[in-house]
Order: sequence, then structure tokens, then C-alpha cells
Amino acid sequence: MIFRLAAAPPISLANVSPFLFEFHPEVHIEFTHPRDVALALANTVGRDDLGGQILLIGGGAANRMDYVDFFNAALGVLGIAPLPRAAFGERMFYSDWLESDESQERLRYRQHGFQTYLDELRQLVGPARHLIRPFAGVARAYMLAHSRPNAEATGRRAWMRELHRLAARRRQHRGAG
Repeated sequence: MIFRLAAAPPISLANVSPFLFEFHPEVHIEFTHPRDVALALANTVGRDDLGGQILLIGGGAANRMDYVDFFNAALGVLGIAPLPRAAFGERMFYSDWLESDESQERLRYRQHGFQTYLDELRQLVGPARHLIRPFAGVARAYMLAHSRPNAEATGRRAWMRELHRLAARRRQHRGAG
């Protein structure tokens, strides 16, 4: 049996990386809750009728969105205003919407949607969310400082990207000496 999974990010706060901004804003994301993926896999145990099949495991039509909407919804949990489309690049990612209704019919795994994921992120941040809000503008500027596409669109430097590059050069220099 082969499983092809839609996007199932962990319920955690990720580090900001310039890599996050390289993707085209309209890359298709079909969110699938990690617990739903686990349930789908568990529901295949002992199922002889599924042998030799390819099962597409996804959150369904209600959980389909573009990358920019996925990204901005996660930022919204922190009270950070949406980033402009210009903050994102042109790379198409190996992601798309799946025809997963057949797997859902056979495995009955969809129990949590994207809103549940956002609620769990909100819970994870907890009361710190109220401490972040007064600094949301600074946090947004920090995010944009990682974006090469935004720097090119605005004529500014992606200064965090430059800091990452300088730090890598320093590490390389120390290792060579």
C-alpha cells in the first residue's frame, strides 16, 4: 500500500527561515490534521481489501487553500497582520490538492480541520499571545526582513537573509582555520 499525504504540519511554532518565502503564493495546500493522518494509517491495519493500492490522504475540499492564505492564517494566530503577496517567491512546491474523498469514504479519518489546527496553535501560544500583540508590527517587519522577494519588490535588502549568510561565512571561516 502506498500513501500520498497532503500537507500535515506539526502543531508547533516554526522558526522563521528565508526558505519559507521562496514559494509562490498560489501553491496549492490541502491541509490535513496530523491526528487525521495517524487515524487514516491506523485504520488500514488488518485491511486486506486495501493491499496494493495508492491512497491519497487529505483534508478534503474544506481544507484547501493557497500557500499565502495558509501562511497568513498561522501568523494571524499571533496577531500579526497578513504579509503581502510580494513577500513570496516564484518557486512551485510539490504540493497540490488531492482527490482524497475515496480514502475518506474507506477509512473515515477526517475529524479535525484547519480551524482546529489554528485553535491548537492559539492554545500553544497561550497567554503569550497578548504579549506579542503590542509588538505585532515589529514581528511583521522581522518576518518581511527574511523575504528576498519582498526585498526585491520594495528595493530594500532582506537583512535577516544577509545575517544568515554572514553567520554561515563566519562558521565556515572558523572551521577552515
